[in-house]
Amino acid sequence: MHATRSSDPTNQRINESNDTMSIDTPARRNTPQTVIAADRTPLQWANGRTERLLDNGRYGSLVGFHVEVGLNRAFDAMAAAATLPKITIRHTRPSGPPSLVVHWSLGEAVRIYPLTYGPLATTITGATEIADRMAEDAGIVAYWGYGGSYLGFIALIETAAGVCCDPMLVSAKSRQTPHLHDALLAHLEMCKAADAVAGVEVPCAWIGLPLAAGNEFPAGGEQTTNIIPVRADYTAAPAEIDAAYLSRISLPRALRPLAREYTDKARDWARSALRIQRQRDIRRSTAR
Repeated sequence: MHATRSSDPTNQRINESNDTMSIDTPARRNTPQTVIAADRTPLQWANGRTERLLDNGRYGSLVGFHVEVGLNRAFDAMAAAATLPKITIRHTRPSGPPSLVVHWSLGEAVRIYPLTYGPLATTITGATEIADRMAEDAGIVAYWGYGGSYLGFIALIETAAGVCCDPMLVSAKSRQTPHLHDALLAHLEMCKAADAVAGVEVPCAWIGLPLAAGNEFPAGGEQTTNIIPVRADYTAAPAEIDAAYLSRISLPRALRPLAREYTDKARDWARSALRIQRQRDIRRSTAR
């Protein structure tokens, strides 16, 4: 008894399609992966020039970290759970009246977990000279362009309710970039100390970077004013770094696989963000 092909037109089409398949050309099927978009919610730093609305209806200078309400659902939920206070910030605009925007206030100190492999240069100037390597090998955007220097990277942000698992942008411009770069260098040294304690290389994203208000310095043109940058705050660290201290500043174990995955993807993010910075500079230069 011999098998015969079905006379049904549908089956016939399927069989004809199967006949054309070859084991030499296997079908390729994509596997969706997490992509960290270049446009990330920023963790912003108010350096003393930012103005916030006071209870008496007037405006006063603000120093501290803040995140705009409504930009990031994951952070909004965590900020609400941590009962972070909300503040209204006045943003100046080139034309038209200032805009009033509500932000979550994190105060003058916050702990972040940088999703990087650590800086490659000892200074921000050196980092901008090797911008492509910084993006490719470190997952950090260090760029000198229109308006001066820029430094940016993505990180997990810790609140009183825990660590927000959606990476956010940490960045600085102009005179503040050396201070943020110095904070990354201090974090790298802490990671090296963790290596010595653990006996293996510890991913940078597993070690916390406490950021706090630094020492104010004069900045500006003819009308010089003082601004306050950020700094790494490892003042609570013992003279000899030990496992007990590292355990207090380390990323929770449950989040470490995610942090490792995000760090691998941070280089793609940095390459994309660097390309966008360069494209913006081209548009600005041609518009002048």
